[in-house]
Amino acid sequence: MRHFLFLASILMLMSGSLRAQSKFFRENVRNGDEFFEQGPNFHRRAMAYFLRADTLDPSHADVKLKIGICCLNSYNKYMAKDYFKKAYEMNPDVAPDINYFLGICYQLDLQFDSAKAEYEKYRAKLSYTKKEDRPKIEELEKKIKETETGKKLMQSPVRVIIENMGPSVNSPYPDYSPVNTADEDVLMFTSRRNTTTGERLDPNYDEYFEDIYQSFQFNGKWGQARNIGSPINSFGHDATANLSADGQKLLIYLDDKGAGNIYESTLQGSKWTVPLKMPDQISSPAHESSACYSYDGKTLYFVSDRSGGYGGSDIYMCKMKPDGTWGDVSNLGATINTPFDEESPFSMPDGKTLYFSSKGHETMGGFDIFKTESDAAGNWSQPANLGYPVNSADDDVSFVISANGRHGYYAAVKKEGQGNRDIYRLTFQSREKNPVVSSEEQLLAGINEPR
Repeated sequence: MRHFLFLASILMLMSGSLRAQSKFFRENVRNGDEFFEQGPNFHRRAMAYFLRADTLDPSHADVKLKIGICCLNSYNKYMAKDYFKKAYEMNPDVAPDINYFLGICYQLDLQFDSAKAEYEKYRAKLSYTKKEDRPKIEELEKKIKETETGKKLMQSPVRVIIENMGPSVNSPYPDYSPVNTADEDVLMFTSRRNTTTGERLDPNYDEYFEDIYQSFQFNGKWGQARNIGSPINSFGHDATANLSADGQKLLIYLDDKGAGNIYESTLQGSKWTVPLKMPDQISSPAHESSACYSYDGKTLYFVSDRSGGYGGSDIYMCKMKPDGTWGDVSNLGATINTPFDEESPFSMPDGKTLYFSSKGHETMGGFDIFKTESDAAGNWSQPANLGYPVNSADDDVSFVISANGRHGYYAAVKKEGQGNRDIYRLTFQSREKNPVVSSEEQLLAGINEPR
């Protein structure tokens, strides 16, 4: 009898524990769904609840699916594949587009054959006879082409050393959009770290507001990045667009309550002037996201989604008139701009070479960085992909390069990063077709890189 009562007590305790666990599971899923339904900007917060729910009860394929989607819409992209795979193994019908999600994950991991196979599985479920399927089919055809481009580029990698700029520049928060002077002594960039002005979270993104930070290079080493302060940084979003070659003029992107405009500040002595909005033909009622000066400062290239373009965001140019004011704006044309987005132009000292990012040319996925040159008549050459591993299957944007072409800088999400999006320095080697040398291999080989 005592044994029976003891056993009954244990069973009651276990039952109570299971009910409590089930309650906590449901609460976490419910809280996660509330943030999930607010859109990708809140998926990071939703993921925390879904992860907790998955720990309490790992038998729910739909929870693993949502964790995977949250990962893809955050800086934890490389975690997504395992959750999608587990969800698919548990229930192949967990979502109609599960193969699409798996394809994206394989593509990010540069497993292009596997990515293509998943895209083709999803393609087989769709039909051109259904109007709602046609945009999906067009996107899948583009994704499949990206896998083929990626596979081809990986067969002939460029010789480049890619180094994370380390904790003096990067933080556990998003760091991106690097710009620097021609001599590489000054680096400025945008960050959403917790030391931004006012230390406030943007309610629309669940991240800190953007501020501009700067670091100085001494004897080949970058100093600790510091907030550039007022009057550049404000309580709103303040982001780097470009820095003139001599470091005397800074182009800034300001959100302007969602309008998105380009501003300019000038360095007077050791202080920056209050940023002034660029003229109306540049900072228009449309959204202008990035810009750069030519090396001589007499041409401005900028990105806008204004009407009359080729689709998405296009690159435009504007030349300075003899009186110092900016003239008429012209679109760079169909050789550069595509029905998709172009972004982040950067002009070289020769006055004819332009780097930019695009989703519309032959890419490995997302934005890739391209190079083009103009002839004497102003015609642009067919853009050339900078190749792997400069480009990845993720977004590669905000690329700038030193005046001598030796070093490049950009921001990327990589598994080994300091956290979130980090800034990297690229050192281009002389023999472009040789195998890629990583920074670790270089150190092991005892190669001393010239600064």
